[in-house]
Amino acid sequence: MGKAEAKKRADAGGISIAELRAMIVSARGRGGPCRINAQLTHEHACDIFWRALEGRADDEVPKTLTPDIYRAGRMRATRDHLTICNILRCCA
Repeated sequence: MGKAEAKKRADAGGISIAELRAMIVSARGRGGPCRINAQLTHEHACDIFWRALEGRADDEVPKTLTPDIYRAGRMRATRDHLTICNILRCCA
């Protein structure tokens, strides 16, 4: 999945932790470099993503956008937004 498409899907929200974990499990074993950082192997990136979701409930749906306190009427991406984008780009 491309960067713009992953961002659009993350902005829409509604992706649960269980769905993200399923993407990571299905992407294991592909081999080669990671799409996000070519210095990492795909398997190493999957390990990093798995640890990022550690300790979170499967039915949790992370908030990807939050109101920006410095600019009225604007939304700001959360840390979960970046994590979801990276998992979508690398594993979907």
